[in-house]
Amino acid sequence: MDVKQIKSNYSQMYTGELLKLVSEIKDLREEVIPILRAELEKRNKKKHVLEIDEYLSSKSTTNNKGSLEDIIDIDAYVNARLASGELMESIVDDLKSRGVDLMSRALEKSLKEEDLIESISEQKYAGQSDEEIKQEYSFNDKEINFLEKKIEV
Repeated sequence: MDVKQIKSNYSQMYTGELLKLVSEIKDLREEVIPILRAELEKRNKKKHVLEIDEYLSSKSTTNNKGSLEDIIDIDAYVNARLASGELMESIVDDLKSRGVDLMSRALEKSLKEEDLIESISEQKYAGQSDEEIKQEYSFNDKEINFLEKKIEV
């Protein structure tokens, strides 16, 4: 089920049904938790929103690695919260309070992308074919086309 469908389902559920989901939060898929949170926030169920936040925080502190990023896919989490209608500023503040700095993550991703593009450019300059690069990095055709456009710029 995609994010829009889940959001639609949650918006049509009775509040009691949503609260039951909160009580079963450990059994939920990670990507639906922010959608549930947003729906409860819309219904002004602050106590239960806080309960979800505490669950996510405790999950990050009890994890051996100790980071929320090690528990959930941050990109999917942010996208689900955005899809549920939450403002980016609110998401950034919330994640920052949990030790996740989205700006640093974005910069790090950008630098990794630049390094990758530079490396592939050098390989192409050295005569390596697209097929060889595709196999070496396990890229699909869409990723190769994206990188070729980046390299041309």
